[in-house]
Amino acid sequence: MRVKKNILIIGGGGRESAIYDKLSYHNTFLYSGNVFDEIIEICINKNIDMVVPCSEIYLCLGIKDYIT
Repeated sequence: MRVKKNILIIGGGGRESAIYDKLSYHNTFLYSGNVFDEIIEICINKNIDMVVPCSEIYLCLGIKDYIT
């Protein structure tokens, strides 16, 4: 039995859509903005278990350090 997770995918292109389709079993949310405070707010409000930053820009801007 698989456990459903709350997953946030950050980005708004084709790569994100493909990942969204593959993770459709889970409660998956998409965010295409670049405001880190909004990302944190979504994570708290939706009780997000995993964040998938699909664009390299989020990694370069330090999203990992910001949300941990």
